[in-house]
Amino acid sequence: MDYQQQLSHLIEQQSDPELQFRLSSLAPVLLATAESLGQYHFYVPTSAKGDWVVTTYRRKEETKRVLEVFSRRQMARDRCQSASETVTAIGAIELILSLLVEDFDSVVAYRSDDSSGLELTKVALAARIQALTNQSPGLFA
Repeated sequence: MDYQQQLSHLIEQQSDPELQFRLSSLAPVLLATAESLGQYHFYVPTSAKGDWVVTTYRRKEETKRVLEVFSRRQMARDRCQSASETVTAIGAIELILSLLVEDFDSVVAYRSDDSSGLELTKVALAARIQALTNQSPGLFA
């Protein structure tokens, strides 16, 4: 599914009209962010329990929890650290929303075999949403 189809599907799945409205209102930010990632879906290493594998980086007093996602299934498999880990596909829109609600600080999306990834931080995403809500007062009041 393309980004718009993913978003429409996610909105239609919600039974709460208020949540549907809020997701629809976030569409410009969600779609622009998804386009910046450059992939309709990604692959995530997943534990035997079904949880995404989140990496914790520590530098001095700073701790950062990062979800690493990959453009190709094999790239994600290569990152699995045990035989019990598997790979799960996730749409870009769902990935972006997960960044807002899950317990990690950023997503790093790897789109090629080199080690450079595109980082999307929770702080930056929240700032984009805040800018949108400032343009539309009362949207999330």
